[in-house]
Amino acid sequence: MLPKTFLSQLVPARVGEAVRRVEKQIWRDLPGECRIEQTQPSLTFRTVKEVQPGDFRPVPKGSFHWGPKYAQSWFRVTLPEVATNETIYFNWQDQAEATAYIDGVPYSGLDIAHQRIPLPVGTREFWIESVCIRSGVWLTGEAAHLNQEGSLFVAPKLESRNDAAWAVFHDLKVMLELMETEFFENQPAALGLTKPLTSPVRYSAPAFRASRLLRRLFERLDRAVDVLDHEGLDAMAGEMRKVYAEFPGSVDAGKVVLTGHAHIDLVWLWPERVGEFKAVHSWSTQTRLLETYPEFRFGYSQPASYEAVGRRSPELLDCVKGLIKARRWDAVGAAYVEGDTQMPCGEAILRCLRIGQEEFRALKGSPSEVFWLPDVFGYSGAMPQLLKGLGVKSFFTTKLSWSSINRFPHTSFVWQGLDDSSITAHIVLIHDYNEWVDVKRLREDMLHHQQSAVHPEVLIPTGYGDGGGGPTETMIERARRVANLAGMPQVEWGNIEPFFERQREVKADLPVVKGELLLELHRGVFTTHGELKYQFRRLERALQTLEAAHVVRGLGPIDLHYWKRASFSHFHDYIPGSSIWEVYAEAIPELRQLADKAYGETLAALNADGESSPAWFNPLPLSRTWIDGDKCYELAPLSGAPLASLPLRAASAPSASPASITSDRVAAKFSSEGSLESLHVDGRKVDVTAHKLVAYPDHPADFEAWDVDRGSIVVGNEARLVGQPEITIDGLVASVAFSYEIAGSSAITVIYSVQAGEPALRIRYVVDWNDPMYWLKAIFVSQYNGREARYGAPFGSVLRGQWPGYPREEALWEVPASRWMVVADDAQSEGLAVLTESKYGFTTREGTVGVSLLRSALVTEASHHPQIRPTPDRPDYSDMGRQTIDVALTRYAPDLPTHEQPAALADVLFTPCVAYQGGAVSAGFNGCKGLSSAVPAWAEPLEKGWVLRLHETLGRRGAQVLALADGAKSREADMYGQATGAEGDEQSFTPYQVRSVLIER
Repeated sequence: MLPKTFLSQLVPARVGEAVRRVEKQIWRDLPGECRIEQTQPSLTFRTVKEVQPGDFRPVPKGSFHWGPKYAQSWFRVTLPEVATNETIYFNWQDQAEATAYIDGVPYSGLDIAHQRIPLPVGTREFWIESVCIRSGVWLTGEAAHLNQEGSLFVAPKLESRNDAAWAVFHDLKVMLELMETEFFENQPAALGLTKPLTSPVRYSAPAFRASRLLRRLFERLDRAVDVLDHEGLDAMAGEMRKVYAEFPGSVDAGKVVLTGHAHIDLVWLWPERVGEFKAVHSWSTQTRLLETYPEFRFGYSQPASYEAVGRRSPELLDCVKGLIKARRWDAVGAAYVEGDTQMPCGEAILRCLRIGQEEFRALKGSPSEVFWLPDVFGYSGAMPQLLKGLGVKSFFTTKLSWSSINRFPHTSFVWQGLDDSSITAHIVLIHDYNEWVDVKRLREDMLHHQQSAVHPEVLIPTGYGDGGGGPTETMIERARRVANLAGMPQVEWGNIEPFFERQREVKADLPVVKGELLLELHRGVFTTHGELKYQFRRLERALQTLEAAHVVRGLGPIDLHYWKRASFSHFHDYIPGSSIWEVYAEAIPELRQLADKAYGETLAALNADGESSPAWFNPLPLSRTWIDGDKCYELAPLSGAPLASLPLRAASAPSASPASITSDRVAAKFSSEGSLESLHVDGRKVDVTAHKLVAYPDHPADFEAWDVDRGSIVVGNEARLVGQPEITIDGLVASVAFSYEIAGSSAITVIYSVQAGEPALRIRYVVDWNDPMYWLKAIFVSQYNGREARYGAPFGSVLRGQWPGYPREEALWEVPASRWMVVADDAQSEGLAVLTESKYGFTTREGTVGVSLLRSALVTEASHHPQIRPTPDRPDYSDMGRQTIDVALTRYAPDLPTHEQPAALADVLFTPCVAYQGGAVSAGFNGCKGLSSAVPAWAEPLEKGWVLRLHETLGRRGAQVLALADGAKSREADMYGQATGAEGDEQSFTPYQVRSVLIER
């Protein structure tokens, strides 16, 4: 009756209706009911081989809830007879995440995003492993959360799929998204409320300003819907093939390389056993999709998950190994877990990487060339040096895009470490690792690729992560349609290491970023859950001590299990304190038990010679003094001896009063309120003039366990002195204690102490914390106002600005330090060093240092599912109750002897000597002479000999000469401990260089 209209604004609504109409035709219910039986839910997980057929009982009729949260239950599904030649799809409607097993082998995951699975022909029975958790954080607002009563079970359905409707739906949906993207990118911003382009209600603006592509899309899709209306689905499928052929992409548009991704948090909103389940769950889905779609590629990093899958389903791991060999599955990552790089000590990070590389070598025959770390809260400047030393050439992340103040300027760049080692790097600048082949987002990724002129590719991790799951059929179907589409970059599935090989071809043309990559967000994680961080650091010290005992006894390497579990704790939602309480209810006791066991094995090793003489052992490669009653012993590095043969240091007993405390090396004075007023070390003034405790109300705008906000640290509540000072003198140790009330109902006793022969003022905080949602800082006011403060970092240190005025410095209101930091004048020749036993968060401004002592933050998901949580006594807030915190102050100068450099003293003060029964022991290492900032940090035992790890800590150049016992020889070694150089006792250092020396006797 009427001709075609020129009102192109009517087309989007018409296409939108066609999409909805076709979508309704995709799925059709099949007749028959499945018989479902279930095992008793349990918090103790069983593998499929451990479940017996007799364990199953019929489920109740209708829907029901089951739990508790994080519990496992198995279901047995018996299918009815269905007379059809079509593929049967199983639609599992229980809320919990699940994995279908066919013939005892994981077949596919079942979750919010993977609700339906095609069943192999002839399937009559299969089992389902289910865990009472629903964690599709990427589908917020689109799917219901787990019910408060537990997982809601609804009977499953059998369905068939109309493949023509399936294909046309994706054809139209992608073209509609392209139309919407083109429209909104070319129209001026509308005033007032905007409406969806496909809504026919209210005024629909014409595309007055539009690209030719958009006008062509309007016209062509309008004609295509005519075919759907008049000729049906099959004809429409052919018509859409013609449409796509008429809209080819441009080779000049750049390329998006998709990699299938299922970011699995090993722990976070679930305990470790659920993280292991998630690996099987996600991987089984991806192996099924890799079989279905030949162009698809998938990658996974963490060897800890490969080990877990091997334990739970060796058949699935064998399948994955075959896909790795066929280059369909990328095993990349370098590290054992995707772990934090700022709080673990340098040696612990090195071991985590080494274990990871050995695991990758076992998986695929070679170490990983790519360090894959998408979701972590900052990146240490030591990483390029460690990575390069272990064969890594490139690095990928996304998290830097979360910085809230200063936008990271690059997408492809060269990351240069503090020592000048470099690797190439690539980041997703505006999106994350949970991408879903969205038209607008892919276009934006290419538009924001800052280096596209020289490196025309971006790498996009694609698939639902955090809780795992990975890519879906829909994503892969969409990728087929955007592969070569007008208005889009070229899109293809690709392998990860070849992407970086191509990137390295243009390395010379990429910008260079040197030093740490600091994330301006999640600043609270350096403090949250203080007991966890204390036990974490205690385990590091215990392993350092055990390895030292193995060195002096010639026992070879310690049990690798220690380092695997220590490395597991690096995971980026474990040590930061951002997981649910159930994680730490398991983690803290495990860390404590591992450390206790390591100390027990240390004693067994040292006591092994059968002698009964009381003796002390120094586990550090640093000379030191040690107080035992009224005696001050001097101990050589990595050695022990009976008391009778240890040299004594002449030392007088220290003195203390309410106003002062004095030893042979340290003198401090206090105000009537207990504040530190002056400090001298070895007669030299350390210009610190005050010490106070301040509690700041802590109400971050988001991410309670992760964040501390700038507004919180402006006005706080200072501690109030109560009672009288207490003086204690015990042999060669003296202390004075001041007690305070703070916040609403909390109490702190501050104990200042000095020891004979020690160059530091120790400060112990005995805390009874009862006030939720506070951030407690110990604040030290000094006159050292140099432009930059120096912070300890893994295997080195980093300078950061402390002057106000610019966004870069203003964003540094809370930063990490690896247990020490220094404020000094611009010359960096003298200053105040603050050392901590296990505290990592610092605020510094114009010489004033704030050490974060605790955060009584809301624990992640504290209030979720109270009826079905298995830990009814869990705390709602972290860091509540009684706790003891140790820090120390000392004088800083770059020319201090090695064992008094801040990086060394942070170990010496808080790593105790070991009392044992036996004779003298020694590693044959008597110390170093030369560059004092090159600190011997660790002794690693090998099958033959041992490795001394040294690192330069202050950005200086020079050489160290090792003093070795007669018969001992040293050679330069690589980071695996393999000899790489000729014999020689002199080691040269460039700034922040890590050196390994192989020593044999």
